[in-house]
Amino acid sequence: MKKILSLVTVFALLFGLTLSVFRPVNTVRADEYTVECSDEENLAINKHNWFFPTLNSAQFTVDETSGMKFDNFIKDQQCVTYFRGGNFSEFKLSLLVNANLNIPEKGAQWKYSEAYITFLIDRAPEDALAEDGKPWYANKVYGSFCFGLTSGGLPISRFMYYNAFASNCQTSGQFYQPSGYTDVNVVDGKDHWIEIEIKNYNNDGVTGKKWIAYIDGVKVAEFDRDDDYYYDSDTAREYEVKYSELSGGIGIYTNSDWPGGYAPSRMNNFLEVKKAKLISYDDNPEGEVVGQCAAPVFKITANEYQVAPSYDAGDPVEIQLSDLFVYEGTDEVTYEVTCNGEPIGEIINGFWAWIPTTEGSYDIDFTATVSEDNLAKNYLTIRVNGSVEPESSTNTESNAESVAEGCGGSIATTFFPIALLAGVVLIIKRRNNE
Repeated sequence: MKKILSLVTVFALLFGLTLSVFRPVNTVRADEYTVECSDEENLAINKHNWFFPTLNSAQFTVDETSGMKFDNFIKDQQCVTYFRGGNFSEFKLSLLVNANLNIPEKGAQWKYSEAYITFLIDRAPEDALAEDGKPWYANKVYGSFCFGLTSGGLPISRFMYYNAFASNCQTSGQFYQPSGYTDVNVVDGKDHWIEIEIKNYNNDGVTGKKWIAYIDGVKVAEFDRDDDYYYDSDTAREYEVKYSELSGGIGIYTNSDWPGGYAPSRMNNFLEVKKAKLISYDDNPEGEVVGQCAAPVFKITANEYQVAPSYDAGDPVEIQLSDLFVYEGTDEVTYEVTCNGEPIGEIINGFWAWIPTTEGSYDIDFTATVSEDNLAKNYLTIRVNGSVEPESSTNTESNAESVAEGCGGSIATTFFPIALLAGVVLIIKRRNNE
């Protein structure tokens, strides 16, 4: 019996040793790794750091407490963003993610749900859009790191490279996985630190860029891109590419083949980025933390607007004030409408409403103000045909006085009978309800 127990013990020890020898080099233990990232360093909680998508129905949000969320991305409707903070040649990006990526059980051909970190995007920050974070949008992306569930719901954690040097990112994107690495599953209900590090190298005169990816501090993928000549089969040309000299932007996008028609809650397919820390080595070999982006200043400008050739006296004139100006910001805009320096008409629910009573040509000035140094003016000429008698009222003293004689060469009056003003309000409400 003792011999049997001894043999069992020896076998167990040998079996355990065998497992330890053949255990993949990138076994991940998420609970043992963290990246120090203060709120001041966390780029994920500031909406001003990221461009928002504009071309599809996918939902990208930034919350000042919980961070970024990519949701409702379906087949041909990726959810994408792009970092506004500049271009980088050598850097390390660390993301704390909850990859709640699910694949459809039916109705999809390939059954995948993936996330990508794109980098070395050849686009000036001031010219960028969120969609530039996708390789095939402008064909400017040199590399990406993919994680999540690939075709058939299999885990993936690999680099992809693209022939951006040939403006060809749609058909030339290829996965790369060197020997010794296996794909890691991060779709396990846990938070994971996903990091990519891009740095130049010089190995005995051979220069280029090394791409390394880590999950929870363990290296899961790496790729060397030498400064060399590269051939692109689609353009049938060879290109000299000096990767060590490349600098570019950073994007993130999610992609799946969920069919349309499912509510986001039913798909339960999303990516959360709770923390994002970026270290640049461009100006300091020891690395410098990249700070938050300031809120962009959106200037308000006048927009071309065509009024009707003429209006009949007694008929209401209505103009939606936001149609007169272009403004992409979120700050409040206040409006003022005058004729010859005197107020004219009423501003109701974002509309300017006026009932002319006297024939003439009226030069109307519209002013939209965001702040003291951010305002715009628009000028419209309104021609009125005919005249009507203002209805009598016992409360004329409380109504508006005459605007000013000579406004646009006519004597105009802003006397508003209560019944007519009520009619304007009803018309505006009716339009808002349509």
